[in-house]
Amino acid sequence: SSTSNMISSLYSFGMMPGGVICGWMSDVYGGRRALVCATMMAILVPLLLLFAYEMDNLPIIPLLILLCFMGCLVGGPNNIITSAVAADMADTVGGKATGTITGIINGSGSCTAAFGQLLI
Repeated sequence: SSTSNMISSLYSFGMMPGGVICGWMSDVYGGRRALVCATMMAILVPLLLLFAYEMDNLPIIPLLILLCFMGCLVGGPNNIITSAVAADMADTVGGKATGTITGIINGSGSCTAAFGQLLI
């Protein structure tokens, strides 16, 4: 029980610096957010494969570090999509739509996650 709480917490903890790292990468890439998200997802895919095939064999400390790092790679694009992209889209259709667009993006993500959990 304690270990499972730690695993869940470290994944979420890893998501926090993801937004800062993603923002920094966006500045390095000249504001091309899609390229930043694609880069982070490209780094994430092999780590997910490693996690899927080796999670039972990994010692707990490397597993926790891996989960924290994967949280960072997921949290960064999530933060960029739900904030900067939503603001850009709102500017396109009118500034008063920012909250609605952010809600649609977050709601779509939540529905997709819920559907994915049903499949699992």
